[in-house]
Amino acid sequence: MNRHWTLHNRAIELLGFLMLIATTLASRPLKAGEGLTTDARSPHLSKQSWKLTAMDGSIVTPKSLTGKPRLLVFSRGFRCGQCTVQIHALEKQCSEFSAAGMDIHVFVSDSEASLRKAIADRSWSFQFLADPDQRAFESFLCSGKVPLHGVFLVDRDGDVRWSQTGNHPLLDIDRIFAAARDIDSQDKDYQSTGARQ
Repeated sequence: MNRHWTLHNRAIELLGFLMLIATTLASRPLKAGEGLTTDARSPHLSKQSWKLTAMDGSIVTPKSLTGKPRLLVFSRGFRCGQCTVQIHALEKQCSEFSAAGMDIHVFVSDSEASLRKAIADRSWSFQFLADPDQRAFESFLCSGKVPLHGVFLVDRDGDVRWSQTGNHPLLDIDRIFAAARDIDSQDKDYQSTGARQ
């Protein structure tokens, strides 16, 4: 009985250790040139074909999002309490991302009319895009009857370098910004050594 209990405990400890490793690897920033272009969870922007009109009237396509680093946020919109908290937290810290040369784009699964009404009461520092047909959501594997929340750090070449998706939005904006800084630092190191053109 004791022997079986010891084996059971060791199995639980091993499972916990493996889950810790998996979580660490899944959330670590990738090195320059190590983008997940062959990973279905993080499709390269060049492999996507959607087109959306942002709330500021501009046309946004995957190609238009290359050329500089971006934070892409997929949200259920202001009818979701946690999404609202996330959006306001992003607004509060948007200047930090801007200072680092990174633009923020928030994709919302609401209709254009609903989203426009929700954001009308104030000015925002980042771009909102209504995606009721979930075309962009689908490209990032966040679509569904109840769409997933997602955050994606994309470099200037269109590689997704860091991401997190799930049933709850990521509210730790500091964690996102830390990952963005790590990626920027890695890219600068590669540029200085000529490893990244």
